[in-house]
Amino acid sequence: MASATAPEQFLKEPLRSDDEDNDMSGFKQPRIDFREVTDSEDTEPLSKVLALTVKSTYDEESIPIDDLLDMIPADMMLPSVTAEEPTKIKFGLGIEIPGVKEGDWYKASLPQISITDKGKAPLV
Repeated sequence: MASATAPEQFLKEPLRSDDEDNDMSGFKQPRIDFREVTDSEDTEPLSKVLALTVKSTYDEESIPIDDLLDMIPADMMLPSVTAEEPTKIKFGLGIEIPGVKEGDWYKASLPQISITDKGKAPLV
């Protein structure tokens, strides 16, 4: 008995033709010989590639912090200066956010049903 995930007819068919590749669009594409690609003269040995990817000695991590700070223009406003003062939280007393009452977010997410549809007077 054949399994439902791999029918026998699909296992017997070749995955690709010998002379050309078929992509999903149905158009025949020329077959690429990967031996030609890896042996071509435009590829470089691994040692040359690794030498090119080694970090240069002139990057931000190797520059002293004083020199980095000197690169920042004097009239530039830093984010620490332009940022709004954070809300202070006093632990033990609860969290208070000005302009927000307790339960506002919860009540806003509840569906609004008119009083006539409920048949009762509002409780709040």
